[in-house]
Amino acid sequence: MKICLSSYAARCRISVMSCDILDHVEDEIRSNKARVTLQLVESTDVLNCTYLFVYCRYKHAVELKD
Repeated sequence: MKICLSSYAARCRISVMSCDILDHVEDEIRSNKARVTLQLVESTDVLNCTYLFVYCRYKHAVELKD
């Protein structure tokens, strides 16, 4: 099944999903008063564009989540 979306609609949908995931992760961390480990990685691609990656690890219930 193929669904055609305008670039604006795709951007809006991605933004909504991103906010939803962020809210979910924040709720998990706050509800458990979890300790959080952060790792920051800076990288540059062949076009000299710089990217910053942030990895977060925390314990939720009995499992570790990234």
